[in-house]
Amino acid sequence: MKQIAIVTGASRGIGYALTLELAKRGVNVIATARSTAELQTLQDHAKNQIQIVMGDIRSEVVLNQIERLLKKSGNIDHLYLVNNAATPYPIASLEDIERNDFISSMQTNVEAPHSLAKKIKLKLSNSNGRILNITSYAGSHPTPGAGVYCMTKAAFNQLSDLMRLEWGKEIAVTRVIPGEVDTKMQEEVRNSTHPIKEFALATKENNLLISPDVCAAFLTWLLLDTQRDEFSAKEMWNIYDNTHHSHWKKEGMKIPEPIKEEQKTTNAARNNFSEKNSVAQLTSSAALYGASNTKNQSSSKAEQDIQLTIGMR
Repeated sequence: MKQIAIVTGASRGIGYALTLELAKRGVNVIATARSTAELQTLQDHAKNQIQIVMGDIRSEVVLNQIERLLKKSGNIDHLYLVNNAATPYPIASLEDIERNDFISSMQTNVEAPHSLAKKIKLKLSNSNGRILNITSYAGSHPTPGAGVYCMTKAAFNQLSDLMRLEWGKEIAVTRVIPGEVDTKMQEEVRNSTHPIKEFALATKENNLLISPDVCAAFLTWLLLDTQRDEFSAKEMWNIYDNTHHSHWKKEGMKIPEPIKEEQKTTNAARNNFSEKNSVAQLTSSAALYGASNTKNQSSSKAEQDIQLTIGMR
């Protein structure tokens, strides 16, 4: 049985770990990213199963190269597309966002996944295709400092749901929240100059990040081991939903509990934010990390009730 997966953003983090996990399961992977050295290192792990496409996923050249590799593969029993590539930039308040940066982010996070899926749609339709769109709670929780990321993820969610509605008879489509994963994107947010970085720092300091390998195990199960109807029955899967853990989660794999109240900020954050602004920042920035229980109360009480679960991966 010939199985092929296309994984975008494969040079690091979730994409890197997922590519390796799929290869271990006997899947041939077309891995694409801009980082030449990292992609070559990835291919070295399984040269017979991993083909690499170097370049910007926004480029028509890259899309054409992926299409050519699929055509060379002949008949495919199962074809999987994982739209994983994304950028958190620009990390800035609305008044500081440059137009070109906004456009660039929209192209990477929304237009490129659509263009790739459209390019290979016929092949997906003829190969028991599945599309797995890697998303974030940021798409439904507006967060100061991550405005462009939130807006593009909201559009990406709509794209995924439209794929599911329009293409669902031919292709199984769903989106998934992969969790707070210890990735380069998290590091980039921690190294930013915007106050939002304090929440990424707190997550790291309190050991609440999920290993990319654990996330990859979950995504591999979702792609390969679920039935077609099960895969696409949900608009969105979530790694924190423990109802599916028994199907894939092995002993020793850790999925940290949602961040607790006393862990929400680092000591630096507590010192840097004024009392006037800290609640607003905590409340809105918590949304990036998946505020799931903010009640209609006074600000100080709402701050206490926020449960942070996931955000920028």
